[in-house]
Amino acid sequence: MEPMYALIKDFPDQLLRASALCKHWTFEKIERPKGVVICGMGGSGIAGKIVSSAFADQLSVPVTVVQDYQLPEFCSQESLVIVSSYSGNTEESISCFLDAVQRGCRPVCISSGGKLLDLCLKYQCPCLTIPGGFPPRSQFGYGFIGILHILSSYGLITKGAPDSVDEYAKKLLAMQVEISAAAAELAEKLKDKIVCMYAEVRYAMVALRWRQQLNENSKMLCLCEAVPEMNHNELVGWGAANSTYAAVLIHSSPMHPRIKKRFEILQGVLTARTPYVLDVQCPSGSPLFTVLYLVHFGDWLSWHLAEQRGFDPVAIPQIDYLKEEMGR
Repeated sequence: MEPMYALIKDFPDQLLRASALCKHWTFEKIERPKGVVICGMGGSGIAGKIVSSAFADQLSVPVTVVQDYQLPEFCSQESLVIVSSYSGNTEESISCFLDAVQRGCRPVCISSGGKLLDLCLKYQCPCLTIPGGFPPRSQFGYGFIGILHILSSYGLITKGAPDSVDEYAKKLLAMQVEISAAAAELAEKLKDKIVCMYAEVRYAMVALRWRQQLNENSKMLCLCEAVPEMNHNELVGWGAANSTYAAVLIHSSPMHPRIKKRFEILQGVLTARTPYVLDVQCPSGSPLFTVLYLVHFGDWLSWHLAEQRGFDPVAIPQIDYLKEEMGR
């Protein structure tokens, strides 16, 4: 298994490969859909969540992310169903695929192979076939760019969105040493803390990606929530917090002035409970660049935390155990 360090370092080049793959992949489309349902779990599912939140102001139809065994009742032949499973053997995603076929939908899939690819061939459904054999969480670029490409092909988001990937990938490559160093410095302050991460709504699902990476790579339990929602509930919990906890405030630009004010007030409230209130500032840029920058930063953070805490970032024994038990 390739070390997680190499997989994270490869992320900008992975984006370039994903972009090239999508540029050469075409598929037969149904009529313009009235809604989109994205099905996927774990490292495959987070891409759909990030797309639906970060590009909400561009999406011209409702987008629902399903992480279950069946589609919502409203899903019909007029819905675009995207099924993403890196391995192609994720049982929840396969179940949703079969549910879509039964309802008369024609799913569009993203996978490296497995049973899902076999089903796509059987039911003549298009599938973006991506390289396999790696931890799904390390291959975020393929699922994310694939979903953007599918939505852009239908004209459901700004046509130019996927076209900027190459430019941003090269920009990330030039910034990589700087990003990794900043992530290492942050990891040193977080390594023995209960981490709570906060971002504005648009990028709250990126904070969720960070949480998932810290769960799997760093073997840490942590929390994440959106601002302003956390101001209406979780903020009260901080009244009983102490220096066992650390808060990471993820700043993006531009930010709604009222959200910006909430972050400023939040900083003061949290600092009264713990000295570990830490900021991550994303450079100014488009929503697509912001997502890619923050995902890469979070991946490096999870790797540095794993190193500092003495864990193998690739190993996921609890998930392996659960899959074995489910297979009995």
